[in-house]
Amino acid sequence: MKINLIQLNKFQTFGAKNKKIRDADDIMRISLNEFPRLSSTYIDTFYLSTQNEKKSPLHHLAKYISNKVHSKIMAQREVIKKRTSANSAVMPYALTLAGVEKNKTGNCEEAAICALTALTANGIYNSRRMLLYLQTDFIDKKSGECVYSGQSPLDHSFVITTMSDLKLDEAKDKDIVVVDPWLGFTDSLSNAKARFKQIYDVTNLDYINEYQKSAFKLKITEQTHKVPNLADYDIKQKLILVNADKYNENDMKQLGNFMKVYYDGLVKKPQNIPASI
Repeated sequence: MKINLIQLNKFQTFGAKNKKIRDADDIMRISLNEFPRLSSTYIDTFYLSTQNEKKSPLHHLAKYISNKVHSKIMAQREVIKKRTSANSAVMPYALTLAGVEKNKTGNCEEAAICALTALTANGIYNSRRMLLYLQTDFIDKKSGECVYSGQSPLDHSFVITTMSDLKLDEAKDKDIVVVDPWLGFTDSLSNAKARFKQIYDVTNLDYINEYQKSAFKLKITEQTHKVPNLADYDIKQKLILVNADKYNENDMKQLGNFMKVYYDGLVKKPQNIPASI
């Protein structure tokens, strides 16, 4: 995930007044404590030693550690993929949790899974792991019609939830809470999208823009046998959320029951209320 660190600093002092967001934040932090992990992408993004252009010994050490962590995470994912495909009865995310617990490593995908399972352990089943995509639309200036739309993954995973019995498919944007443990925030959907827009470094999206322009030209040329003139089209982009997994609410309930038994530390304990004087 390529981000703009300067913009990210704008969001470090966030205080939520919405109770659902506060509760989601509490559960996210519990998941971070229960499943501590080292992230190679976090090291590459946030550790100043990896940004050292002088290639100092500290830089080389940081990159060495990052590469080792990355290799371990990729190997772990490959093993999980093979075992899951070979046995459809495997509990959702159980192998990922076991891997994170054992190896203490994981990037945004693992972080999101840990947060999602923590939500289910607390009875919040209307939750999903999502992927962030950039949608590029090409609009014909004359007709106003969208003649081509392409979606590009932005390599980031997080969780959305209603923090209630309200189903996500029936929820409106205002009902949805975003839980992003890799970036370390919980927020409303609209605010989360604003955060994502702010922190992505536009210069790092150039390759997506060029790819989508090429794909658009190829598609239109195939249809019309003429190379389109980009000047005849407005190009609009927006962030969209795409389901990362195919689990349903029953799967989440099953997972929640599993988590309560085997990872009871994820269950949020009631806060002590001082006696009134």
